[in-house]
Amino acid sequence: MPAAEIRVTLPDGSRKVLPAGATAADLAKAIGPGLAKAALAAKVDGEVRDLARPLPDGVAVELLTDKHPQALDVLRHSTAHVLATAVRQLFPHARIGFGPPIEDGFYYDFEVPTPFTPEDLARIEAKMAEVTAADYPFVRAEVDRAEAKRRFTDDPLKLERIDDLGPDEVYVSGGSRVECAGWGEILTQVARTRGAAGAVIDGYHRDTKGIVAQGWPVFSRGPYAQDSRVRSAVLDFRLPIEIGGVIISPGDLMIGDVDGVVVVPSEIEAETIELALAKVAAENTVLDDIRNGMTATEAFARHGVL
Repeated sequence: MPAAEIRVTLPDGSRKVLPAGATAADLAKAIGPGLAKAALAAKVDGEVRDLARPLPDGVAVELLTDKHPQALDVLRHSTAHVLATAVRQLFPHARIGFGPPIEDGFYYDFEVPTPFTPEDLARIEAKMAEVTAADYPFVRAEVDRAEAKRRFTDDPLKLERIDDLGPDEVYVSGGSRVECAGWGEILTQVARTRGAAGAVIDGYHRDTKGIVAQGWPVFSRGPYAQDSRVRSAVLDFRLPIEIGGVIISPGDLMIGDVDGVVVVPSEIEAETIELALAKVAAENTVLDDIRNGMTATEAFARHGVL
């Protein structure tokens, strides 16, 4: 039976008990009306999230207001979405790509028949003010590739990113605290078809039998029945990502087997492979010596490997 309550830890070390399914916005309201009004986002176990996502049990939560150092990135990200909404309202046929925050602001990719003029920019700015005043909710959704293609039929710039996974590449995804499965049988089939080498999910998978039957490597934190629909979202592509304190960058080498996954930064790949092969050769020699009657103590003394 699912737990009726969750417990979260606040920055001062105190704990708050909330109903299961409570969001960061609910937490802010439980603390006080002032914080509920001022909160912009939440930092959940170090990961910045929106206020509408349900909180897992046992996490550490920090509510971010405009005084927090990371609040500017949150505001820039939200403003990028306001910009996209304004452009689509003024230019219905504009093709929309992605709009992440960057160090000195934010940007959004648009494809239009003719470049925007200064007059267009003034109209866009005015429309952004209208969109902001309308107070539209931000809604997150993570869908599989087929559903994404259906939703973004009129946005080929997004479809290009969906089909971006190439031969011998490894799909790596974060979001370990989202209690839903971010990978399944259909995505496995798509990735295999495109020649990808495997998937590493800092979260959960579903359709275990269907994945195993395809004989394609998927590493995750385990199975979870609930799918990812409306529970998570793709935020960006081909950027460095942190999993378990390890930074993984595009181009790094990833090696996985039944024992887990190893990440080798691209700048030390050749050196690491050379050292690994030398260690394997030494271990094989130790195995041969032990098979021939040498004790483990003697083998270690001779080879320094065990």
